[in-house]
Amino acid sequence: MPKRGAELRSDGARNREKVLQAAGFILREMGADAPLEAVAARAGVTRTTIYRNFDSRRDLCAAVVDREFERIRQDLRSQGRLPLRTVMERLVDLVDLCDKLGRALPFPMESPESACRSENLRALVVESLKLGKQRGEVRDDLTELDVLLACRMVASGWRLDDEPSRDSALAKRLALVMPGLRQH
Repeated sequence: MPKRGAELRSDGARNREKVLQAAGFILREMGADAPLEAVAARAGVTRTTIYRNFDSRRDLCAAVVDREFERIRQDLRSQGRLPLRTVMERLVDLVDLCDKLGRALPFPMESPESACRSENLRALVVESLKLGKQRGEVRDDLTELDVLLACRMVASGWRLDDEPSRDSALAKRLALVMPGLRQH
């Protein structure tokens, strides 16, 4: 039988993960100013649980971005070299989230602490870009920074598109950008 303290720590870790999942969804939909009650309701916890895990809204936003970055990194580590388009889809989502939460994050996007820092994002692209070049799917002169620029272009301003959803707007934009990355 587990000790009571271990059981409480386990519940706390589960609650933290539920809050991060819910916050990821709510913050994408409503932005950094979303009511924490909406996050708590989606997670099935109280606001007190949120503040037990995060000192402030800014800390919650930073944790959501860090969690998304780490999930991409882990997927790349566990699945090997993913197709460049797959990595770009994930990065577009991360860049969109970073843009949406940028002012609420406790540090500037290019600070050493930021998961959205260019060097961190470039590291996610390296292997998939090599694979794309080897397969002849993208131009040989394409760089990691070019790929990140394309991701930023796709993520920027999609809310102005006449698309029924965020996902369809981003998919359409990515489909328009991909031919520009290919061999001529």
